[in-house]
Amino acid sequence: MNQFPVLVTVTLVSCLLGCATESDITESLTDSSVAKSSGQSRDLEPSPEIIQKRIEYRDAMRRVVSILEGRYLQGIDSITPLAEANVELAEAELAAAVSQEERDAALEKMLGHAIKREDYARITMETGAGRTDNLAMATAGRLKVELMLLEEKQRLATPVSPEDTD
Repeated sequence: MNQFPVLVTVTLVSCLLGCATESDITESLTDSSVAKSSGQSRDLEPSPEIIQKRIEYRDAMRRVVSILEGRYLQGIDSITPLAEANVELAEAELAAAVSQEERDAALEKMLGHAIKREDYARITMETGAGRTDNLAMATAGRLKVELMLLEEKQRLATPVSPEDTD
């Protein structure tokens, strides 16, 4: 039996539900596994070019969300594309955050969207219109954001030792 269609289907479902793997999520340089594994300091700042691209991407996602909100309110599209775009926007806002307050706000926004998505998946499943795998993926997405919040709090609570900056 050919496994290719299954792989394509799983990839498509993951993309549609916004439950990409950790490496697919837009991360700030200080949080990336590459920065951590290469021994780079927490204080390493991304280049101005990277910052500018993150801002451009965030602004583009804001426009996408605005367009999709209009289409949803007019009854042209379902809530699904809008929910996916809101998650993507929150991730872009996190990547473009320059202050801790902006990072905190972006993570809280991501959690809010993840909770709404999980609630929507639960309701559609309970009414017979949804599937258990959609609810499981939405729950996993919420847990992932909760984990990100906990890791951020721990990172802030952990003092930087002189060995970390060498």
